[in-house]
Amino acid sequence: MNTAIITPIYNEDKSKVFRCLESIANQTVTCNHYIYIDGKTNFDESLLSKYQNIKIFSGNITFSDSGDTPRAILASIILRQNYDHVYLLDVDNFFFDKSVEMINKFSEKENCEIVFSRRSIISQNGLWQNVKENKTFVDMNCISFHGLGIRHLKLLNYIPRDLSEIDDRILYQMIIKNQFTYKFFEKISVIYENKWGSSKKRLSKKEIKNKVEFLLSDRQKLLEIIKLETGLKFSDE
Repeated sequence: MNTAIITPIYNEDKSKVFRCLESIANQTVTCNHYIYIDGKTNFDESLLSKYQNIKIFSGNITFSDSGDTPRAILASIILRQNYDHVYLLDVDNFFFDKSVEMINKFSEKENCEIVFSRRSIISQNGLWQNVKENKTFVDMNCISFHGLGIRHLKLLNYIPRDLSEIDDRILYQMIIKNQFTYKFFEKISVIYENKWGSSKKRLSKKEIKNKVEFLLSDRQKLLEIIKLETGLKFSDE
């Protein structure tokens, strides 16, 4: 088995958890599914016993940082294993059929370390939402690591807690700035349920830059560490 999937769980509705797990179980590629249950939740781990290839981790500390710390913990565990493909999938997202197989084959054909895919969005009332595609950032659930690119999972450790709200943008910029070998897979691989509705603010590139620089303005040492370790820059290009 050469494919792993990372999923943090934090007080999500059980139906969403099972929807996510079912989408993985129904893939045409068998995957080891690494789950981190974030803190003292009401989620009953025994409910997951019917699923094969699940590896459950948990702790008594609740991080509440958009899943960033649980992802980093699971990534550190996976880095010590021998996988060829690793995916990030939150419980409010789920895979299309054959998504993993198609992206695995695409990464091997294109010989790339990281694949950016596309997603569709549905509202809580079941309505599909059109997504305007752009390449200024890629959602966390549409980023996968392949071959030697799996070593780049360590980047998950360098997303500052203050920036968890825009963690996908930070991770994307880390990848782009370091000039890793990446490709865009132009097919939809993931479906996301939008629980925020139309009230969720869309941040522009300038707003993101200002937010990052403001949050890090009095933490110059941390900023220098992030630049050194990841190559991420916040100045105008």
